[in-house]
Amino acid sequence: MRILITGGFGFIGGRLGQYFSSLGHQVLLGSRSPRAVPDWLPQADVVLTDWADELSLAHVCEGVDVVVHAAGMVAQECWDNPAAALESNGVFTVRMARAAGAAGVSRLIYLSTVHVYASPLMGSYSEESCPLNLHPYASSHLAGEHAVLFAHQQGQVDGMVLRLANGSGCPVRSDVDCWQLLVNDLCRQSIMDGQMVIHSNPSLERNFIGVSGICRGVDHFMTYCPLEKELPLYNIASRESMSLSDAALLVAERCRHVTGDSPSVVFEQRSSESGADKALHIDTEKAKAAGYYAVDSLVSEIDATLEFCKVHFGRNGG
Repeated sequence: MRILITGGFGFIGGRLGQYFSSLGHQVLLGSRSPRAVPDWLPQADVVLTDWADELSLAHVCEGVDVVVHAAGMVAQECWDNPAAALESNGVFTVRMARAAGAAGVSRLIYLSTVHVYASPLMGSYSEESCPLNLHPYASSHLAGEHAVLFAHQQGQVDGMVLRLANGSGCPVRSDVDCWQLLVNDLCRQSIMDGQMVIHSNPSLERNFIGVSGICRGVDHFMTYCPLEKELPLYNIASRESMSLSDAALLVAERCRHVTGDSPSVVFEQRSSESGADKALHIDTEKAKAAGYYAVDSLVSEIDATLEFCKVHFGRNGG
């Protein structure tokens, strides 16, 4: 298949490009600025995605079988500029849905986030839960979801929305904006500083999923045919969530395995007396019913990220 990945030079987009190329698909990496073909995926094509020009987007989509819309602003950028967040994650998604439909694309997959549900995430959430997070990152992604689902409802394009848990793992290059993500940040701290500092309540839980699990999820839903009247919206998450302290301890354990070093863990806040009110469960039964079962790849992703950090951020190297 011919697959266009918008945000193809980003954290998730780059890994998706490598994944689909390894399966023999023709990959187009979308970028909003001119770029050369990257050395980490020399067999790909690079296309300019001009979000201000819908006709140009439709031209880019010509001959494309599947569009994976992974472009968008990260959480801190959304907080700093809510208007730009709504434009990037909302308006641009409207344009992509229209362009994909006009070009006859077979399927458009929009990568959203489980963080649309609430902030902080505590309790149990399924696709039927009402999204209540008003943070610009969440609300702008919700606008993007609505754009894709509306286009799908109107028969403009076969659209699908995947709400991703906290993707963690090795990026395609060191300058990818992924080091604010908790597990990735902990890996880098371990290598650079020999210790990890947790700034938030360590008993707070998050759902971490390895990027390779996300890639497999996108792959599965590229060809899945939803049941009649089924809303094409699915949580892509791990079976179990874990506390921030457990995440740090897991990274420390893997660091000992990968490097032989034992990084210390510093908690700047005390853990709450009761962790019950911090428990998090992301329901994935709908995705399972659709045939997608998340395979736990977090450990292998942590190992690969630690190896990557040794090369690029190590005290005696990169």
